[in-house]
Amino acid sequence: MNKLFILILTVLSFAALASDKVKIDGNMILNGELNPAYDGQLTILAGEIIEIKDGPQNKKMYKINLHREGIKDIWIVPIANIEGGLPLNGHFLFKGYVSVANSLDPSKNLSKLINSSTILLAYQVNTHK
Repeated sequence: MNKLFILILTVLSFAALASDKVKIDGNMILNGELNPAYDGQLTILAGEIIEIKDGPQNKKMYKINLHREGIKDIWIVPIANIEGGLPLNGHFLFKGYVSVANSLDPSKNLSKLINSSTILLAYQVNTHK
């Protein structure tokens, strides 16, 4: 029983440490958007989907409102297509990497399409209440 308790504490400790590495810090946001200097940085964003667009290579893109003062709406592109897509006005938790938008698009038009220099490249999407 003691071994199980120690194992649970160890797992919880690692989870707490991992979660500290994915929070938005004050420098990750620049002028209300994800900071391009954080390209490749892992983060988690929670928000409400307020717009859906078709992006390059037939990828769905989701604009989310984080409901945080001073932060603009942020565009998300899931790495894998989500069967059926995500619903407008749905609340989700996105885990992914800050990415410079034009580095993801060979035509270099993505930043114009989303009116932002950065995007979150999401590898995991969870419902969020």
